[in-house]
Amino acid sequence: MYWLTISRYLRKRILAANQRTDQIDAAWRICTALLERQFSKFYQALDEYQWSNLAIPLVVDIRETIQKRLLALIRRTYTSIHKTDAAQYFGMSESDVVPALMGEGWEYNGETGILVAPKSTPAQRERGDLNQFSRLADVLLQLENY
Repeated sequence: MYWLTISRYLRKRILAANQRTDQIDAAWRICTALLERQFSKFYQALDEYQWSNLAIPLVVDIRETIQKRLLALIRRTYTSIHKTDAAQYFGMSESDVVPALMGEGWEYNGETGILVAPKSTPAQRERGDLNQFSRLADVLLQLENY
């Protein structure tokens, strides 16, 4: 989230130069929602502003990127999640989030409203060769001597 830090400084420069517009304010609401990890506010800020034709592809890309990152994060951190929580993370209604996640391999228990993450298989690590070990040792020695 390096770009969020940059956006803080850009915001200060915009305010100092008195270049503020409604679209810039709407973009800032998106940034603050992400900084605060308030995903429902993030989606609300995306949807409530009438974006310019130039900004629409960027806004769509931001939504898709955040949803993909959240999907990967939730898959790694949760074994299951309630459909209400998932709907907030993905900015969808409960009726839309269930088929969307089932399309990603999740299972749904209709009685409890719980979505179960697909079983992940641990990635096989490649065995390093001696050259990699030698390079690592050289770097460590250089760091010790520096």
